[in-house]
Parts: sequence; C-alpha cells; structure tokens
Amino acid sequence: MGTFHLAIQVGSPDGSSYEWMEALVATGSSYTVVPAATLRALGVTPARKQPFKYADGRVMERDVGQTWVKINDQALVRVVVFGEEGDESLLGADTLEGFGLGVDPIGPAACADARAADVLLAPNPSNAILDVFKPSACRPPY
Repeated sequence: MGTFHLAIQVGSPDGSSYEWMEALVATGSSYTVVPAATLRALGVTPARKQPFKYADGRVMERDVGQTWVKINDQALVRVVVFGEEGDESLLGADTLEGFGLGVDPIGPAACADARAADVLLAPNPSNAILDVFKPSACRPPY
C-alpha cells in the first residue's frame, strides 16, 4: 500500500470559516495534525499538551485541541494536534474512523466502512485530488 494525500477543510471552533489543506492519510497517527499557525488563525485554542511518539522513536510534546474537520462536505468536530515547523500535515485514524472511513490495504484509497455511506475515495492521478467511486472497488484485506 502506498501513501496518498487527501484534501480536507479545517474549520474555526464555531464552524463559520474553513481553510483547505492537503493531509497525508496516516493510519499510524492517532490524531489529525494541522499547522499550528492555521489553527491559531482560525481561532482554535489548545486544550492540553500531550506527548507523541514519532516513527523515528523521538517523543515530542504538542498542543492538542478540537475543531471542525470537513471531508466531502460532511463536517465533524475532531481532535487536532497543533503541528510545529517540520511536522507534516496528517489525517489521523481518529478522524478517519469518525467519518466512517478506512484505508484500502491493496491500493492508495480511503474506503467507506460497511456501516458508512456507499463511497470510495481514490486518488485522481491528474491532480491528486480525490474522486468518489462505488465501494465495490474497496477490497477486503484478505
């Protein structure tokens, strides 16, 4: 399975304004990571600090808060990590699961859970923005 990015929107705490961003779909990341400057510009404030273990073994403390995240015009309040310089924007497992999405283990796609809407998100090779397809393309992991 390769890596791929998803265009998402991150909103202000009251949901009145949103910013577009591309985030790496990262099922190994618990939470969605958004640049701290973007979150602060939207008026999102940290609720706490939390340590995170990086893939290379480092442990770093980051601010954590909650705000609106929008995927394909569906918006939910999710936990977000205030990314610092050098942190990549990530779409984490908590946000994917909140939207009823999972990742297709055979190809680069985020696919709808069986309980969720009948959509499959797959990359569009021409511009890396995701298109919507039928879930029949979403294969089981065996």
